[in-house]
Amino acid sequence: MLVNLVQLRRDDIAPGVPLAFAIFDQERRLVYVEGQVIDSEDGINELIARGAYRTAANETRSGGDVPATQTPLANAQECGFEDMRLQAGDALQLQALSGKDRYYVRLVGYLPGRSVLVTAPTTGGRVLLMREGQGLIARAFSGRAAYAFNTEVERVCNLPYPYVHLAFPARVQGVPVRCEPRIRLRMTASVTRMSSPGDPVAVQIVDLSPSGARLDARERLAGKGEIVRLSFRLKLEQDDAYFVNEAIVRSAREERRAGASGRRNFLHGIEFIGMQPNERLLLRTLIYQRLAEGARE
Repeated sequence: MLVNLVQLRRDDIAPGVPLAFAIFDQERRLVYVEGQVIDSEDGINELIARGAYRTAANETRSGGDVPATQTPLANAQECGFEDMRLQAGDALQLQALSGKDRYYVRLVGYLPGRSVLVTAPTTGGRVLLMREGQGLIARAFSGRAAYAFNTEVERVCNLPYPYVHLAFPARVQGVPVRCEPRIRLRMTASVTRMSSPGDPVAVQIVDLSPSGARLDARERLAGKGEIVRLSFRLKLEQDDAYFVNEAIVRSAREERRAGASGRRNFLHGIEFIGMQPNERLLLRTLIYQRLAEGARE
């Protein structure tokens, strides 16, 4: 199935920069997808020690300990902040250079060459304390690309609400994400038929991506082209994320279970519609996290 895998070398990768290739373990299981970020030297060293592999395409020669925003990578392009085309309210992810935790914030606005304004990160409903001069890595998804840039806290403000001035980045690294990340799983969800609203129907999500899902149900939910509303919950490090989104049914087919019971089930392929960009960013990031933890693609 997978060909042209080569041993991962230390100079193929740099912390804080989106990957230009997929990474696999010794059993050829996917552990990192293209566009994902490995944040620390320790994480990279652990991969090398375990004998990881990468796709042979896009050979890289990054400069080891060169700062992340200055590290040339195949398929990575330097661009300006405006090229990301972020809008007020879009989600970004912040991580301290000296830590592993990631926190979601929203873009308030920016003034080119001066600062980027974001909401203050929170955990458990409380605003996190941040110090001026603190170094950060910021990440975002926009369109079909993953972006990362180094910045630092310039000013922390509390009125009229908690927000932070970040240093405007001199350069941004962008890497195209060639396809939507997808995981296989078994997760309980509920579906409401929009054509004939009633009690929600319990289903199992068996395949999930930022653009859609495959549902396993004991009854036919809707026909091709009909609209349903899907509700499900994904676990975050600090809290849970609850998604409620409408989707259009792209396929629906009946199957019979193997074994003595021979129970019928119905598989539905759905495509999300009307999902907000920040919700899609959060879902994509969570899927990347599950992939890194060993979920199947």
